Amino acid sequence: MILDVGPGTFGDVLEDELSERGLTVGHWPQSVQLSTVGGWVACRGAGQLSNRYGKIEDMVIGLDVVLADGSLIHTGGHARVAAGPDLDQVFIGSEGTLGVIVGVRLRLHYLPGAPIDRAYGFGDFGQANEACRHIMQRGVTPAVLRVYDAFEAGSRYDTGDLSVLLVRELGDPAAAEAVIGVVDDECADAERLDDGLVQAWWEHRNDVSALESLTNNGFGVDTMEVTVRWGDLAAAYHGVCAAIGAVEGTRLVSAHQSHAYTDGACLYFTFVTRPDDPADRESWYVEAWNVGARTALEHGASLSHHHGIGLNRSRFMREALGSAHAVLVSIKTALDPNGILNPGKLGLPDPFGDQAWP
Repeated sequence: MILDVGPGTFGDVLEDELSERGLTVGHWPQSVQLSTVGGWVACRGAGQLSNRYGKIEDMVIGLDVVLADGSLIHTGGHARVAAGPDLDQVFIGSEGTLGVIVGVRLRLHYLPGAPIDRAYGFGDFGQANEACRHIMQRGVTPAVLRVYDAFEAGSRYDTGDLSVLLVRELGDPAAAEAVIGVVDDECADAERLDDGLVQAWWEHRNDVSALESLTNNGFGVDTMEVTVRWGDLAAAYHGVCAAIGAVEGTRLVSAHQSHAYTDGACLYFTFVTRPDDPADRESWYVEAWNVGARTALEHGASLSHHHGIGLNRSRFMREALGSAHAVLVSIKTALDPNGILNPGKLGLPDPFGDQAWP
């Protein structure tokens, strides 16, 4: 149940081949048809079934990495080990700044049985997420726990003022029934909705044609996803929505919770503008990110849950990591003294000049 994956392997091709053998990795990002396994690892990505299978860092057993001097190293290789720091995790999420990932060893799973779905309506976003917290902290891990705020739920599912919780459980039938029993118990006071909403989400989850339609009509749209502790989730949700909403030119800010854990969850914000002058879109974009990311950090959130850093978030890295950022700089200096690997990323020093944007 361990798979060796070579470079350039696209996610959908991988899963298609595995499914013919009754197997899956379980990593289903929205970009599965556009992204490679090495990209998942380099950017520390998450799939839409992460509640069950984990994020990519939970799936990796070992790596093959080419360093800046051209040498090839092998990390990991065992289910668990106590031989110093986990070197897999040095390179997972490094976004090409510390080495080039040319091979990955992943855990496999048997394909699950038929899904069991549930959909519930709650009076507000916080109540729905409290139900998720209780479910996770009771020790069960439904494959999908997604909460849409009233705007996103209403526009997607015509559910009025309700915040909507979608649940999908996969796995052994006996275990799945037990998990759904806990879900039903924790959602006993919520409004039971049509369970078909879950299948509708699943079938259209990777369809971004609506966003394309917006951008083709002069709108500017982006998303920001952060991880936040359960106790800070409601305040972070309201704070970030208010901060981005106050930026001149913002037409809409909404959010959903896309990945849940025992100690916190991922908040996934969407924000939209349509300025009278298209030239104003970039200034709006920069300001929306400035206030959105910093407000999230002020509420104890992470800088990113699974989209990574790239250029846009590089300017926040020192704020997000604090004094620990110096440790990252030291690792970079040791592994890549000439700074040739993906310069300008992760807020690291760039010997070729400041490439940070904006």
